Amino acid sequence: MQKGTRRVSDGGILFVVSDRNTAEEFRAHFESRYHYKSEEAFYEILVETHGDAALEICSKEFLLMAVLDVDLPDINGYELAKRMRKQLDRSLPFVFLAGSDRRADDTNFSEFKREYHVTKPFTMEEVEQGIRTTRTRVHIQYWRNPWTRLLSGQAIENECQTLLNRRNWVLLCTS
Repeated sequence: MQKGTRRVSDGGILFVVSDRNTAEEFRAHFESRYHYKSEEAFYEILVETHGDAALEICSKEFLLMAVLDVDLPDINGYELAKRMRKQLDRSLPFVFLAGSDRRADDTNFSEFKREYHVTKPFTMEEVEQGIRTTRTRVHIQYWRNPWTRLLSGQAIENECQTLLNRRNWVLLCTS
């Protein structure tokens, strides 16, 4: 890539945490790690502190993953995850930031127990490990063709499955 040129993002990683200072710490840390990390991947780092604003970002940006604080000021992080998946109509992967006692008490935890959880207090390295593990688990690196930026591989299968699960959709195969 030529110096001074900007690549089109492969998608966004949305961080939704309870306070602005932590949000900006996430932005600074992860932009330095992922913004221009390599020729293969360029992720837009998006941060927010409220659930409503996160839902608005969901409707405007192509998200690959979301890192959600369970204890947001306006909504429970698990409830926000449910709303995000419903709004996107696809299975968005999550990394949750939660206290160990909070997970056991939350009735929504069982629905998201397969998602990666980082226990508070946490380090940025622990959150980064959660992102790497989740990215590997869902094969994000294959979601977009690096030359055309079109969906490919697992992303096409995910979108087809989403369409097939909707009402009034039919798959017609011919040979």
